[in-house]
Amino acid sequence: MSEHSASLADKLLDAHVRFTIAALTGAERDGHVADVVDELLDAGESITLRQLLDATEVVRVVQRVLSTVPPSSVAERLALGAADVLHAGPTEPFTAADLISRDDVARVVDELIAARPVIERVLDEIVESPLIASVVSRFVARLVGDVLGSGRTAAAKVPGVAGLLGTASKVVGVGASGVEQLLGGTAGKGAQIAARRLNRVAVDTLQDPQFKEAFLQLWDQRSGTRVRGLSRIASSQDTRRTVGLLHDVAVEALGSAPVADLAAQLVATVFDVYGDTPVTSVVEGLGITRADLVTDAQHAAATIVTAAAVDGSLERLVRGRLEPFYRSTEFSAALQ
Repeated sequence: MSEHSASLADKLLDAHVRFTIAALTGAERDGHVADVVDELLDAGESITLRQLLDATEVVRVVQRVLSTVPPSSVAERLALGAADVLHAGPTEPFTAADLISRDDVARVVDELIAARPVIERVLDEIVESPLIASVVSRFVARLVGDVLGSGRTAAAKVPGVAGLLGTASKVVGVGASGVEQLLGGTAGKGAQIAARRLNRVAVDTLQDPQFKEAFLQLWDQRSGTRVRGLSRIASSQDTRRTVGLLHDVAVEALGSAPVADLAAQLVATVFDVYGDTPVTSVVEGLGITRADLVTDAQHAAATIVTAAAVDGSLERLVRGRLEPFYRSTEFSAALQ
């Protein structure tokens, strides 16, 4: 490139940089951002999701994020920060009723009642473990025994009940020790039978006509109570330790092969349903309007560009992108 051409290239580069920075930082920036959003939406009307994104590549990215982000130092620090937030509680007071309506609670209870067969099956599968069945059996024994023991003194004061308790004591013993000897000593199949009987009692409770009414009454009593942080029941160290444990569990689970396979299936489902749908239609289906996109893009551009302009990196970035062209042989040839 001749000296004259090099001088001209410098002048054109400087002018181009000033023009670009003015467009990014000037009063017309929001208009330019809106134009870009409109152009992308127009293009999205003819481009399907499958054309825009490769399903295999999306799966790879999702699986990489699941395996690398949770164990990262940033995620660990955020987990500790979340623990501090949970411990301190919300800055603005709110109640459970502010989050969930009574009608939705009633719907959840209805679903819980309707799910009796599923709950029963899950509980029975749990007590297939002889050790769990034995623990459950001892729990029932202690519960019943404690009830008998604590009620014995009060009930004995009622005329006629003392004799009844005396007869019952001969059958199950006195207090918790007798009942535990009767039920808590069971093992193997006996413990499993006792545990299954407890399962039936728990499941049958769901069918009690007053169950839903009692649950909603409890909701009415407690839903107006202000939601507070964990500081009233746990120390900061306890909260951090618990959240840290949950984070460790999440790290191991999210990085496992089953979760990776599940992520692949979910991505495949999205592409099966929306793969041939125009991108703009998918965006609209998510309830995101053009106005939302424009507003968000304008705010993001204003924040990013302003910060870059203040520290001088904006000019460096723009010049770094434009300068190679003005130093290229293509530019030199265009001047001839």
